Amino acid sequence: MRSLSVKRILKIAAGGGCVMLALLLIGVISVPALVSCRAAQTKIQQTLSRSMSRPVSWSGLTVSWLHGLTLSGLKLGDGPPPLLNAAIDSIDIVPGFSRGTDGRLGIDLAVNVRNIMTELAPGPQKPPPPTKDPLTLLAESIQRVQKLDLPLPVDLRVSLEVAPLQLKYRATAPAKSMRLQDFSLRLSMPSLATRPVTAVVNGRLFIAQKELGKIAFSAEIRDLVTPQKRIQLASALFAVDAATPGAGMTISGGLSQPDGFRSRLKLELPVLREMAQPFVPAGTPQLSGNMDLQLLSQIDTKRDLLAALTLAGSGLAARGGALKTKQVGPLDLKLQQQLASNHVTQRVDFPKGTFSVAGLLDAAWSAAVERPSAKNRSLELLFGPLRLDLARTVALAAPFLPPDLPLKDLAGEARLRSLQLKLSGPAYNGSVTVADLGITLPHLRLALKKGELSAQQVAVTLEKVTCPLVTKKPTGITGSLLWSIGRAALAGSQPLALEGARGTLGVNVNELNLKSASPRKITAAADVTHTCDVDRASLGTQLVIEKAHQQLHLLARAAETGGIEASLPELIVSAASLQASQGGKKLKPLPLNASLTAENFHLPYGTAALPSLRRAGATLTAGDFIRLSAEATLSGSAPQRATSTGSAQLDLQRALLFAAPFVPAGLKADGRVSALWNAAAPLPLTVPGAEKHPLKRAKAGLALLESLEMALKLDNVSATFPSTTGAVTLSGLQTKPDLRIVAAKNGQSVSFDGGLLFSGVNGLPNAMGKLPAQHGSLLVAGELSGWNEFHLTESFRMLPLSVSQELDLSVSRIETLFDEKAPFNTATLLKRLDATLFATCDGAFSSDMKQLLPGIDVAGSVSGSARMDVSASRELALRTALTSHEFGLQLANGTQIEGVSSNISINRDYDLAARPGERWTPLSASLVRPAAAADGNSGAADIITRITEDLRGNLHGARSFSIRRVTVSMPSGVPLVLTSLEGDLLFTREKTGLSFLQADLLGGTILARALFDQQPDVPLLAIGSSFSNLDVTHLLPHDIKKRQTPRDAEITGEITLTAPLMPEQRELSEQLRLNLNLRRIGADTLERALFTLDPFERNEQVVAQRNMLRLGTLKGLRATAVDGSFGMEGELLVKGVAINLPRVERLRISELPLRQELSKNRAAIMAVRRLIDQLRADTLLVGSHGKLTLQRRTYEK
Repeated sequence: MRSLSVKRILKIAAGGGCVMLALLLIGVISVPALVSCRAAQTKIQQTLSRSMSRPVSWSGLTVSWLHGLTLSGLKLGDGPPPLLNAAIDSIDIVPGFSRGTDGRLGIDLAVNVRNIMTELAPGPQKPPPPTKDPLTLLAESIQRVQKLDLPLPVDLRVSLEVAPLQLKYRATAPAKSMRLQDFSLRLSMPSLATRPVTAVVNGRLFIAQKELGKIAFSAEIRDLVTPQKRIQLASALFAVDAATPGAGMTISGGLSQPDGFRSRLKLELPVLREMAQPFVPAGTPQLSGNMDLQLLSQIDTKRDLLAALTLAGSGLAARGGALKTKQVGPLDLKLQQQLASNHVTQRVDFPKGTFSVAGLLDAAWSAAVERPSAKNRSLELLFGPLRLDLARTVALAAPFLPPDLPLKDLAGEARLRSLQLKLSGPAYNGSVTVADLGITLPHLRLALKKGELSAQQVAVTLEKVTCPLVTKKPTGITGSLLWSIGRAALAGSQPLALEGARGTLGVNVNELNLKSASPRKITAAADVTHTCDVDRASLGTQLVIEKAHQQLHLLARAAETGGIEASLPELIVSAASLQASQGGKKLKPLPLNASLTAENFHLPYGTAALPSLRRAGATLTAGDFIRLSAEATLSGSAPQRATSTGSAQLDLQRALLFAAPFVPAGLKADGRVSALWNAAAPLPLTVPGAEKHPLKRAKAGLALLESLEMALKLDNVSATFPSTTGAVTLSGLQTKPDLRIVAAKNGQSVSFDGGLLFSGVNGLPNAMGKLPAQHGSLLVAGELSGWNEFHLTESFRMLPLSVSQELDLSVSRIETLFDEKAPFNTATLLKRLDATLFATCDGAFSSDMKQLLPGIDVAGSVSGSARMDVSASRELALRTALTSHEFGLQLANGTQIEGVSSNISINRDYDLAARPGERWTPLSASLVRPAAAADGNSGAADIITRITEDLRGNLHGARSFSIRRVTVSMPSGVPLVLTSLEGDLLFTREKTGLSFLQADLLGGTILARALFDQQPDVPLLAIGSSFSNLDVTHLLPHDIKKRQTPRDAEITGEITLTAPLMPEQRELSEQLRLNLNLRRIGADTLERALFTLDPFERNEQVVAQRNMLRLGTLKGLRATAVDGSFGMEGELLVKGVAINLPRVERLRISELPLRQELSKNRAAIMAVRRLIDQLRADTLLVGSHGKLTLQRRTYEK
């Protein structure tokens, strides 16, 4: 039963198969009939129209198995480019099967296309598909041709005829359209296996309605099929002739023939340019010249393909188009390339490739591709050597260079020893290596704006560069570069010259990723080294550097986060000799060494990223006398903070030796000066603008600093300064404590302090030089608070002169200066500031001062103090004091002052005012402090009774000064001696002078005062004196004194005198007022006085008085001077009878000999007048340029 069911199933299956085969056969036979029906053709036309985006139609379509396919009236309507439209009259395709003469079954195909008319236009450009590299594609094609070996199971017989063909190519510009007319194509392949294959193409070419010529092509291929019925290209014989306008090609032979496969292509570029005009973009230059391409190929006994290619060009040139009137060429070039393909190892070699342009370029290369079609293919390219003549290159490119190109002369060449490229696998992993790539310039000349640059023996060489590749992208770079300049010079006002310069550059980049996920799209780590050496460099006559050296080592990394990190392990700059000059003077040669290091510089990614620096250090050494070192840091968080610390040392002796030509003759110094600093500053977010106001600029500068501390230290410094009288030496200078400047709170608080000690001062000019060596100290301290208040203290001591000085200065309202737009001067400061200055000076004099003041002996102590208060725009108050104790003075002529004790105070208040027209004129202090009423002349009687008004108040206590003894040397040899002097000085705006004076003189006593009345326009001198028992014989020599009668020479009386300070004699004599009352005077003394009034005895009244005095004893005498007239009267006792002296009346003072004495004092009067004008001034007038003037101002009461 089981076998019966299987048989039944097989019968059913066989029956079903026969039915299906019958149905399929019926369907195939009925296809032509179905296609030929109208409905099917309509459906086919609609489908084609949609797919081709254009209307498709035909007039007739018949299909049969016996007569083939006949299509007539085919039209392709207008559509998108590149095919705009087409029309074909008829297409006949007749297939068939038959047996050839050899009895083999073959396929017959006859195609006949009649009357084709089509129109083309440029289509949209599409990006080229990704392909392999050209060498691999070429090698793969060669291997594919070499391995072509296909079986031919049946023979193929084809007949193809296309005629006529009319093709129009429509370019964007009508003048560029191209037309192919009367084209015909005939292909005859009677038997692919046994007979030759021939093809013929003919036609005419038109460009813009102009016929360029005919196009002809004929080809014959024999023995393409071997006797073993296999298709092998290596066994074929070719015979091809082709000709087009401007081109001609011939092909002959076969790869397996003894003469090989030969092809040649000749091109006439001008004709080709015209033929290709519709296809080239506008502005393409016109080409001229000829090219000849020859190819010789052959298969050797091992079936390996060998080929040689030669391309030669002659008279190649380009002009017009984008070049306009410029021209390139003519050039002659030659390219040669050999090829060897091994079909066993699947390796294609391209050896002995060369390219040359006569006199311009020579290059060579070779390449090899292994397994071009396999995934593990590999490629190796070796390019080089290459040589390019730069002078010829510049001459060739001259038409394209700008007219103002600075290059004037150039000679040299560019060279490349080798460029090696290795790639493998589908990802193209490998490496690129460049060796000895560079340029050599024997001479170079450039015309620059600042002068002509000329150079000789310039060489730059990229010694070796290696770059590994992964998927065609570099993953690292390692390279080194060498450069050198034999000599270079830049002309100009300061010519620059360079000799023997050379250097190296090394770069090592690893971990390179050009497709990193980093925000910067790249990650890498770099190690850079650089060295530079210069034998000699000079800048005119101002600077000469010899044996300079620079060395750098830099590490950098671009991280995945986008940040950049860098470190500078080493940067060294040195010079064996650096010599500068100025004004014809030259500094001594100086060796120089400098270094810079930096650690962990970090720059994060982002526009708001802030860089940071862990540490940077620098050192500078100049010779053996300057050394500087500094460190700096920078924070990376906002607000950024930068810090800097450092120190500097200077050896003065060696520094002066270095700068000797610029140092004044005789200036010497030794010792060391050192400085330290420590600063911190926040970095500003914006750069402040330039500020012209000096205070605002200083405040803005200090505001940039968070803190600043600087210290200056002097260590046993000595200096010698030349002077007209000799050398002055200051020795043993040292700071104790060190000088310091401290700024805090972003410049809101600035302070400084320090001290200076010196052990000796020698060689001072004049008599100061005879003093013993002086030593002393100076201390100073100051503080600026809030840019509003400033305080300064200073103290100075000098021994053994025992001189000490101290100063204390306070200034406020400094902030008001920020509103001042005019330049700072004295007027600005007095207008804006409040200030208090207090200064003291003490000195003790001893016998050592004899050398300082030759001919003068000084002893005792003197101290002075001064205080000045300035109220802005209102008042200046001056308070001075001078005290002395047991001060003594002795002159070389014998004059001596002993026991001077004083306590003198001078106080002045001045209004501050600007000149008329200025912006500020304050209220005068005279309105709020009216002048005191003028005192009347108390006369001599007041002095006599000592009931005088003391202008400082009533008589009281100690006087302004007292002198124990004054000895004045006289011409007679008998000194004038004053003892027990006491007095008061008066200094007010109304009166100035001696308000009280008392002394013992000539055995008697004198009491006096002498004041200048400063209230009148013309100052007035008022003198009052009372004297008693003055014995003038004290002034006589001893032998003459014995002949005087007792009391004959004593004088007792009073005198008052007022006189204006006028230099004119007449006005002075008219306003002179004199009252003289002599109670006692010797007759001889009076006669001598009268003699001085009338030495020639011309006045009868004076002569009569003189005669009368000889007869008796004088009892009293009174003299007056009023309105320019002098009068005198008195009483005389003659033999016990009192009689009156003859009166002297209306004696003109201007006629007395006294006027001659007054005229001699004209200059002295003017000097005193100017001094009084300064003393009585009540206003300090400030000019627009800061000039200060003391003036007296008059105000109404």
